[in-house]
Amino acid sequence: IFISILKSQPIDLSLDWTTNNNIPFLIELENTIEDEIAVLPTVKGIIVIYKGQVVLENYYHGSSVDDVYNIWSVTKSFMSTLIGQAVDMGMMDDPDSSASNFFPDYDIDYVESIKLHHLLGMSSGYEENWGFLTNSTEEILSGNASGPGTFFYSNNACHLNAHALYHTTGQTPYEFANMYLFPYLGIVEPSWSSGYLGINNGSYGLQLNLRSMVKLGQLYIQDGFSGNEQILSAEWIERSTSPQVDTNWGNYGYGYLWWLPEIGFSYQASGAGGQLISVFPDYDLVVGTHSDGDSQALQTAIHNQIAPIFDRPSIAINEILASNNGCCLDEYGENNHYIELYNFGNDTVDVAGFFLTNDVENHDNYAQIQTGSDSTNIAPGEFLLIWSDDSPTQGLLHLDALLSNTGGQLALYAQDTSTIVDLMSYSVQAPDMAYAREQDGGGDWMYMDPTPGLSNTTIMSIDEQSFQPKTFKLAQNFPNPFNPTTNISFELLEDASVTIQIFDVSGRKIKTLISGNYSVGDYTTQWDARDERGQPVSAGVYIYTIESNNVLDSKKMILLK
Repeated sequence: IFISILKSQPIDLSLDWTTNNNIPFLIELENTIEDEIAVLPTVKGIIVIYKGQVVLENYYHGSSVDDVYNIWSVTKSFMSTLIGQAVDMGMMDDPDSSASNFFPDYDIDYVESIKLHHLLGMSSGYEENWGFLTNSTEEILSGNASGPGTFFYSNNACHLNAHALYHTTGQTPYEFANMYLFPYLGIVEPSWSSGYLGINNGSYGLQLNLRSMVKLGQLYIQDGFSGNEQILSAEWIERSTSPQVDTNWGNYGYGYLWWLPEIGFSYQASGAGGQLISVFPDYDLVVGTHSDGDSQALQTAIHNQIAPIFDRPSIAINEILASNNGCCLDEYGENNHYIELYNFGNDTVDVAGFFLTNDVENHDNYAQIQTGSDSTNIAPGEFLLIWSDDSPTQGLLHLDALLSNTGGQLALYAQDTSTIVDLMSYSVQAPDMAYAREQDGGGDWMYMDPTPGLSNTTIMSIDEQSFQPKTFKLAQNFPNPFNPTTNISFELLEDASVTIQIFDVSGRKIKTLISGNYSVGDYTTQWDARDERGQPVSAGVYIYTIESNNVLDSKKMILLK
């Protein structure tokens, strides 16, 4: 019985990052980082965020996760974000407005000829003046200028964005960010250099650790959302990361204080020495670095070596059911094992020709999804159910048997048979208990009620009595929830060997409670919330399974502390 569907939300960036070590190409990524990044003598750290989770994070040459660095001109992209927020909230006029709107107290002819658009796009014509931080607004506005429209990278001119924010909102960039941006990114009281009237440096001078810095890139990938709060409009993100001026700098375009490398369909915040936030929206990827040397070498490695690793079809193995006793029926009314695929990308993917195998080391042992109709297309955010039933003659979505209730591995390859699209492993599977990703397309694997063809956040109700094995009866543990002990009872309807084991929700075995031969009768065993080594386990949901005469059953229990 379908009860409800919970819509997944973008990650809450005010919280610490979560990690995911289960991506199928992690070894390839690690080797590339070792060969291309670790060998650079000035690199301090690199972090790779994929689908909102940290999949790799390394620090070098005495640096550590907590080290704070001047992010230099990456500050400019934070400044662009603050301007965007102020525009979104109606606190500042549109950037196509005359710059005089943002500096109403100053009657300077040149200011009438430019727009905020020019200040954001480095095309205001103002020349560099390295004393800008202590200069008054009037002094900067009255500086040498050659006319608007031509790209000229000037920190002096960029700092005028901070003055524009101050004179229209009455708040310094730090004050504004501390109210509207930093709390939503989990950034607490960062150091940020300031000068005239306490106005913070709009060009450089913000200091952050690597984990905090890259949250700006993830905010942009999430269309301005942090959790369920949209703090920056998608319209501003599109505008600020689209070409606004011709730079004549090789393959680089420029938006609103964001660099736009042509390669990789990305945008980038870039600071002196190799402070980088490289954003690849098509791959749901953010790569950040701290360095004090060769920025170009880092950029080349990120765009030419690291990003291509993530250029894979946006398909994930999302859920499997390896022991279907009565949960789910195929179109022939049969209870068969299934493999659910999910498209987490933005484009429809045809998986015809993809390969599935339960033996990654042996490419000769695979099952191929056949071509024949549109039934193999998976639209963005949609699911495809493949029946692993050893009956390929029943249709395109019926394959050779690949799943086992005793555990194994499963890999999905692209049509070239060499590109691993996704890879997972699993342990013993209880009847009618799915093994699935906590979040569709990503996150940790865990046991849950089957949701074939539906989101894994769907709450389902299943009549467990219809799946009752004939050789034994397994009771719900009592008490439940429990602390610190609980009783597990079972009834044998015939003499049999019995094994009862405890697993956590990720499928890792915690403890074997009993294993041996038993006669017909009622039995009770007790679990004291300790693992095989006698160490207390943490609070949470656990699965207990009983296996007897090759029949499995399981139930959930909750440990409270």
